Amino acid sequence: MLLCLLVHLFACDDVAYSLVVVNGWDSLVRAVDEHAEQSHIAVLINCGANRALTSLDLAPDMKLYIIDSRRPLHLDNVYAQDNVYILVNSTELAELKCPQASEIFESDSESSDGEHEEGEGNRALEDIEKRAIRRTRRQQWRAKRNDLLWDYYENSWYSISVSSFTLQMLELAHLMGKSSAETMWCAVVGLNSQLVDRLISFEAYTAVCIDRLRPFIRRYSSRNGAMKGDDVLRISFDKELIIPMYAHWSLYKSMINDEYFFCRSQLWQQRGDAKMRSLLATLGFPPPLLLGGDALTKGYPCLVSRNQGRLYVMHLFCQVPDLVALH
Repeated sequence: MLLCLLVHLFACDDVAYSLVVVNGWDSLVRAVDEHAEQSHIAVLINCGANRALTSLDLAPDMKLYIIDSRRPLHLDNVYAQDNVYILVNSTELAELKCPQASEIFESDSESSDGEHEEGEGNRALEDIEKRAIRRTRRQQWRAKRNDLLWDYYENSWYSISVSSFTLQMLELAHLMGKSSAETMWCAVVGLNSQLVDRLISFEAYTAVCIDRLRPFIRRYSSRNGAMKGDDVLRISFDKELIIPMYAHWSLYKSMINDEYFFCRSQLWQQRGDAKMRSLLATLGFPPPLLLGGDALTKGYPCLVSRNQGRLYVMHLFCQVPDLVALH
């Protein structure tokens, strides 16, 4: 969704650009080679941060800007001098724990010191001792570097970087007078996709929604409650069940397509459906609620509205010890 915001801003200012889709490292290398002569600036979205972009054959005046959620960042990109720029939130720098450049990259003087000394010959015992001491220090430095690299690259995770930058672009577009409900929707979808795919924690998601998205709700939500229709875009901040297509399917259909409930009810077995219905009956769901939104429009008897049903579901889920791992 960051791409949608960038394209929107480019279109507002009549900026010419080329959009290239890549599906892997080899595809990225080919794309850079093909557009190196035409483009002097490239923005890489969700690709390139964990590979050494300094190994690419870049023109001296070509610059790569990386916006990627995958961590850890490749240290060659972090300490690249001229061509590669990684955009991260300043609050994330401490969490990255990147080693210092002096701890990772060996200086030319240290790497070539031994070669000069070898040509001097064994002139004196003192020179031999100094050479041995320097060699020992280099070995210790390299051993420490290997330990640092192991600790740094040992784990991999996803950051909220892209979603955070999407929100920054939304805020920038608002300052420029080019934001709208549609641009906010792009930012919301991008953030929710990371949560649904379990790339970020629920705490990080909630913090972003409260701190940065809530101010936009009042700007772009419909103030006229009587305005209803398919062509009216309404955005609201509320709690919701994280189950597939709950806004469009019935509760039962959404639950059987959720991996947690699918595994818990063992729906691959013949008795799985009965087990799922038994679970719902144990929770106390009235049968009309299982019909979903269609029950409210097709004349079926229904005890609660859809909004009340959602709150009812969330309240019941909180009461069942086995269902605490919904998020």
